[in-house]
Amino acid sequence: MSKRVMLILGLLLGLTLWPKAASAHEVCFPEDQSPHCLSDPFSDYWEANGGLPVFGYPITTVNREQNRETGKVYRTQWMERNRFELHPENTGTPYEVLLGLLGKDRLAQLGRQPDPAESGPKAGCLWFKETGHNVCDQGNGIGFKSYWQANGLKIDGLDAYARSLQLFGLPLTEPKMERNSSGDLVETQWFERARFEWHPNNPNNFKVLLGLLGKEVRGTTPPTAPPTTSPPTTANCTMNAPTVAEGAQAWVVYPEIASNATQTVCVRLTISTKPKSGATATVEIDLASGTQSLIGLTDSSGIATIQFKVGSQSSGRRNDVRASFSTGQTATTSFVIK
Repeated sequence: MSKRVMLILGLLLGLTLWPKAASAHEVCFPEDQSPHCLSDPFSDYWEANGGLPVFGYPITTVNREQNRETGKVYRTQWMERNRFELHPENTGTPYEVLLGLLGKDRLAQLGRQPDPAESGPKAGCLWFKETGHNVCDQGNGIGFKSYWQANGLKIDGLDAYARSLQLFGLPLTEPKMERNSSGDLVETQWFERARFEWHPNNPNNFKVLLGLLGKEVRGTTPPTAPPTTSPPTTANCTMNAPTVAEGAQAWVVYPEIASNATQTVCVRLTISTKPKSGATATVEIDLASGTQSLIGLTDSSGIATIQFKVGSQSSGRRNDVRASFSTGQTATTSFVIK
């Protein structure tokens, strides 16, 4: 019996494999399932849109990664079945967290193209004219069609079809027998953001399972590192560093700096007198060109180092800097153009 089937049966028997909230903004899991936690907004998104069956356990911490399609760097966390990206440009909308196109990505890794379009709609199935594929049930009211229709992102203003489309995307292939990453030979259909697998020997609620695309995509191709403008080491942060204090602290390496030069902002987080490593710091800098938002992770000393170009600015202009952590701590600093 595969490990995935054993996990499913364990859930049915009531084993305590479901996450426990460590705080209002953090969801952690049994250590033998995942050593990683989910923090807001990823934790809220995970819980609201299907949780464990849809996304699986987190397999990484939050990191700054470059999206290969847009070239932009986002705060990113990988799940067993998908990838979460935080898009600050969508703050205040239902699209602040976006999913990766991992079905499409995995097919490309395997050197496969989407299947040619089918001849037309089939009776009793969902027809997607955009890609020319049907999605049908394998049993009486059970299968890929019913699963696609029953699940979707919780976004106000969208109908059920649009919610399912946001979660799974369009079908890219016809269903066919394929061997999954667990070694099981199962009927499989690929979608832009998911891979549906039919496991006829499972209980009805678990006959359709989602492939572990997050593990497969990330395990095959390492994540794209942020561009060379990503945060350097914290060596420069010894300059002008304040005495360590509880909570968040922020300072700049150059309180006065020339126009078009490179500035460094340092942010430190101390909790219960100990440096907090792996915390995500969001820094907003009010530059002459507009507000720039950057993200950094604290190291073992509790410091996140964020480097950026100040751009062309007039002498004497003050640039305010605001730093915040998802845990609620904030700090401010500023610098002046020479």
